[in-house]
Amino acid sequence: MAALEPVESALALTESSRPEFEISFIEEMKHAKAVLEKKGHAVLLPESAEKGQTKEWWEVLKADAAGFSRVKGERIKGHFNKIKESDAVLVLNHDKNGKKAHIGPNTSWRWR
Repeated sequence: MAALEPVESALALTESSRPEFEISFIEEMKHAKAVLEKKGHAVLLPESAEKGQTKEWWEVLKADAAGFSRVKGERIKGHFNKIKESDAVLVLNHDKNGKKAHIGPNTSWRWR
């Protein structure tokens, strides 16, 4: 069997709990991005992951309800646009809140 030639593709990387905000696994996403880029893939992360904006950052932003709503909407729309531009989506479904290989409702509804 012949070896497959590497092909550059664009991947949207997301996690299973939230589409763009309150990201729990930022370091894991950055690590996966680095591994995939070394293999020649272009990887698109949610903006919050790229900026390292943890759940705590979002909690502070919630004090300004209008600002929170605006930023949340922009981020979700932006991430969905990254998904549309991609050839594939890689969902990182780490164990979360005692659940093995957790896939939350914000991920599962996207693929119906």
